[in-house]
Amino acid sequence: MDIDEFDRRLTASKVSKPKWFELEGESPCSDAEVSALEERLGVALPGEYKAYLARYGGGYIGHINVFSAHIASDWYLPKCNRLIPAELKFVAVTDDETGGYYGFRVDGETCSEAIFYWHFEDGDAPVREADSFLEFVGARGLP
Repeated sequence: MDIDEFDRRLTASKVSKPKWFELEGESPCSDAEVSALEERLGVALPGEYKAYLARYGGGYIGHINVFSAHIASDWYLPKCNRLIPAELKFVAVTDDETGGYYGFRVDGETCSEAIFYWHFEDGDAPVREADSFLEFVGARGLP
């Protein structure tokens, strides 16, 4: 799914289930903010996630809350990843509010396109959840 297809689906979801979208998301992230985020993390983020940040920013979208590149945000991605062990090589982009995180596996300096789930109490390796970020947000966040 590309960002324009996702946008069409999001627009339709806002019409069909407006109450799901009463909580406002954040403003779009600038290219400079996204680049600074990648530099701080030391990894290249997937294109779909960067396109999402550029169009929608972070914050609530339907039933999930996407971590942001806005440094002043409560949902600033590095702040939200502070409990993720470095040796896990995992960048969380949202959570399930029970100690579980959804995010990208890191291989060298590149994040996976696929989304994985990891829970801090399990101690297991992250488990593949979706093939891509937009597929995940569409399945978990939209009606």
